[in-house]
Amino acid sequence: MNKSVLTTILLCLCAVLGAQAQVDGGNWYDGEIVYSASQQADGKVRMHAMDEGEELEFWLIPIADKKDTYLITRDPNSQDYEYHDVVKVRHLKEKGLDVLCFYTKKNGLKTVMSNEKEWDAEKINKAKWLTQFYGDYVTEEESEFEKRLSWKSSKLTVNGTELPYDVITFNGRITDFIRIYDVEDTKNELVNEFVGTWKVIPNREGFELISVNDESDNMPYLWEPDGPKYQFSLPYNYKSKGRFDFANHMLLNDKQFAKMDKKTLRFMRNEILAYHGYRFQSKDLQDFFDEEPWYHPASSNDQIELSLLEQLNIELIKYVENSK
Repeated sequence: MNKSVLTTILLCLCAVLGAQAQVDGGNWYDGEIVYSASQQADGKVRMHAMDEGEELEFWLIPIADKKDTYLITRDPNSQDYEYHDVVKVRHLKEKGLDVLCFYTKKNGLKTVMSNEKEWDAEKINKAKWLTQFYGDYVTEEESEFEKRLSWKSSKLTVNGTELPYDVITFNGRITDFIRIYDVEDTKNELVNEFVGTWKVIPNREGFELISVNDESDNMPYLWEPDGPKYQFSLPYNYKSKGRFDFANHMLLNDKQFAKMDKKTLRFMRNEILAYHGYRFQSKDLQDFFDEEPWYHPASSNDQIELSLLEQLNIELIKYVENSK
């Protein structure tokens, strides 16, 4: 029997036997765009999105005797398909978290789609990206060149002066660039140094700002560093929480962390555990977290319980680490 015919028969059989699909609609965010889900009469779920004028589509087919587990197949007319190496999709729900988890053949968690009330992907992209930078930062502490930056609730404050800014996007996607604007009557040179367009590079200590020239017609991702080069390394001002505290509260399905180096990813993943007082066997990790005022070792690791969100974030980070 022809292989493609056999595959079609098996998929149809799965659809008939497993017709009680739980993904019955809604907006599903994959980290960049939003898909709409619609359940068909035969139990299959159609996932559909428009991206830059192109139609994206794939189907989830429920598997018999495997609750909330699906095969995934593409529509032959779809222009793009990034899930070619995904072998199964699981639908998980817990305490308000409603997600589709995409697993590779080696059981790596490649992607997590979250069920969102918001349909505007650009709005979601901006909110998630900004959340990863909110906090207090300081450089050149206790010197005449001290810079204190507070990035909270979409407000960017430098040495007490609030500066307006924009997150620069391209086709709704995050470009990693921000544009900071001048304010009237600001004579503080340390504040004025932040005015301009910057590439934002996150790291374990905080993030760096690298000045770029945005006067050309090139797209943001082609912008080159401009001279004179202002490059600020802004360490996170650790107090009551860790640098990656957001990873315990926000699903990392936006994949922005994938731009970090492998060493930073390792600390980010383990900080999720440290948040609960996890005791580490690796000396460098234990020594690092012992120095953090927010870290309180648990009496036993057996008592630690991670939320579904935290478990998924750890698996997402692991997948990226193993890919580097």
